[in-house]
Amino acid sequence: GCIAVTDAEVKQYMERGVRRERIEVIPNGIDVGSFEKLPQRGSFRSERTIKDDEIIFLYLGKITPRKGLLYLIRAFSYIQKNLSARLIIAGNDMGYLNVVRREARRLGVEGKIEFTGLLVGEEKLKAYVDADLLIYPSAYEIFGLVPFEAILCGTPAVVSDDSGCGEIIGKAKIGITAPYGDSTALAKAMEWMISHTAEAREMVERGKAFIRKNFTWESIAEKTIDFYCRMIDEKG
Repeated sequence: GCIAVTDAEVKQYMERGVRRERIEVIPNGIDVGSFEKLPQRGSFRSERTIKDDEIIFLYLGKITPRKGLLYLIRAFSYIQKNLSARLIIAGNDMGYLNVVRREARRLGVEGKIEFTGLLVGEEKLKAYVDADLLIYPSAYEIFGLVPFEAILCGTPAVVSDDSGCGEIIGKAKIGITAPYGDSTALAKAMEWMISHTAEAREMVERGKAFIRKNFTWESIAEKTIDFYCRMIDEKG
């Protein structure tokens, strides 16, 4: 038997000849407890001299081609014309940062984008807490923990529909999705989230409950043990 974390991974198994009945969907787990005590709101803004009235759009993840950062920068270029906003790109450069910077310069928004490098621990939590919106525009993302971590910190999320996390977020209605590679659609999704704060808040609260019910390590462990036992019994 094979374990897939989302239906997106199920399809990959089946493309390689694994029969559907031999595949069990068990999502990745999240250490929910590590998001119970969060930093004070405003710390990230203060440390980076971001104005109180500036909207913070946050991307957190590796800087690679498949993460969709060029589409994000184009979407940000479009919507920042009517907003006081800052785009924070936090993550390891995997050899693609210069390409991303060139696109920001070409569109004239480099001064409104901050590249922080990798954020971990308390610094990552500060960024989540202060962000007004988390954007995760990647492709081939079988699961993707980042949007779920953001939701646990009270931050709404927009994600690509070409991903496992997009699949989950769309079905559970705990965020909104945009077609991968479509900057116009991504910009519209970002604008909608920012302008519909009550609906975004409802998604976040629904998301917190969904994550605590489905993604705790205790729940994942039980499902994994059940699957192993079933496979052993079949071998019996």
